[in-house]
Amino acid sequence: MGKPTSYKSYGYPMLPPILQRVKRAGFKVFDNGAWDINLIGIRSKDRTAGAYDDLICIVAREYDNGPWVTRYYPCTVDPGAEWEGRGGMRPEGVAVVANGQHRGAYSIGIHRRGSKTAHEALIQTGPIAIHRDNNRDGVIDMTGPRMEGQKVFCNIHKGGNYGERVGLWSAGCTAIPRPWFMDFMYHVKKQVAAHPTWKTYTYTIINEE
Repeated sequence: MGKPTSYKSYGYPMLPPILQRVKRAGFKVFDNGAWDINLIGIRSKDRTAGAYDDLICIVAREYDNGPWVTRYYPCTVDPGAEWEGRGGMRPEGVAVVANGQHRGAYSIGIHRRGSKTAHEALIQTGPIAIHRDNNRDGVIDMTGPRMEGQKVFCNIHKGGNYGERVGLWSAGCTAIPRPWFMDFMYHVKKQVAAHPTWKTYTYTIINEE
């Protein structure tokens, strides 16, 4: 099937519900042609560490002024229970990526380069805001100070199997279970294919309603 003839005159002006939420929260919605990707994490109300109980989604137009494509994937946007219990790798506590919009903070690269688990992923290449959770109580806390401008390598990468515990797969990264990660990266790369000079991605994190 080809493109509908009406889109040239009328297009698809209505934003999908998830982008309406982003806009209402005061964050930028990206809509500059085909595959201008909106990357959104949705943080679960359940703050218990250790489960793939969050969502990450990709939202973009299929072509200029065309219909919206929305893809949802299970993930964790928080550190696993093992890292929370250790306080992460820093004495001040494990990193928890803050809610909000982290503009241009991610690029395609290699997660854990040089290791046996190295793989292509979205790598933190710009500053983000985080909290530190250091009470080791098995609950992901975001009550500490919001620290802006942090470079802590909280990547968006492949995790373990869905239904299993997050384990050591995330020390503050967003981890997507294996069955979904390939499809996630396939759609992420559509932005580069459509716009070869666009090297970065913005990551917006909001709470589950």
